[in-house]
Amino acid sequence: MFQHLILEKHYPLAKIIFNRPAKKNSMIPEMGEEVALAVSEINQDEAVRVVIVTGAGDSFSAGGDLNMIIDLTKIPQEESYQFMTRYYRNYFSLQKLQMPTIAMMNGHAIGAGLCISLACDLRLIAEQAKVGVTFVKVGLNGGMGGSYMLPRMIGLARASELLFTGKLISAQRAYEMGLVNYVYPLQQLEEETRKLAVDIASHAPQALKYTKRSLLEGLSTTLDHVFELESQGQSICYKTEDILEGVASTKEKRKARFTGR
Repeated sequence: MFQHLILEKHYPLAKIIFNRPAKKNSMIPEMGEEVALAVSEINQDEAVRVVIVTGAGDSFSAGGDLNMIIDLTKIPQEESYQFMTRYYRNYFSLQKLQMPTIAMMNGHAIGAGLCISLACDLRLIAEQAKVGVTFVKVGLNGGMGGSYMLPRMIGLARASELLFTGKLISAQRAYEMGLVNYVYPLQQLEEETRKLAVDIASHAPQALKYTKRSLLEGLSTTLDHVFELESQGQSICYKTEDILEGVASTKEKRKARFTGR
């Protein structure tokens, strides 16, 4: 089913792996189409509670495939516009995953490769990795949602600096700027990512789902609308068995055993 990515499920976790290691996991349209298919499959699997996104080999992703970029210079502008719209939406369908997502950035994340990590809720990065939004260095304006996501995460001035200069920064600098949540030595990255994912997955799935919805929609709406979203989500959670278990475990001072019901 998948040629350019690997989808693994080790319940309650799933892992999406960009799988073009010989090309530093550079992003081609076919892989984006597979990302969208994987998202659809995972959203229908109630056993998956957290998704980890990473790259095969020693890179997270080198960004847009350079040969693809050259090909796009050879077609009419309207066609390239339509192509890029589909390309971005397929990759950024990662943000449509209903459960929490973690980008495990095992190596460099460049250009669209960094931006696709922003479609995930959390980012953990190997200490030797470098990141940057290098579109201007190849004569392109910023893409893959970077001009939307970056200023909301790190502020307009820092986002402008990264997008206007195209410079690469260290994992530690990315952490200081608020781009990533944690920095680990490469040999510890997978285990630390798994520990975080398992911790998140131990909580009630409906609570996580509706918390994520409020967070994402809250980026571009009003506080009153967020109140409506939160109230709607909580009204759904009130009808689950998990909330009764959560209250009981709190009263009994023990770890909750959430079932998703």
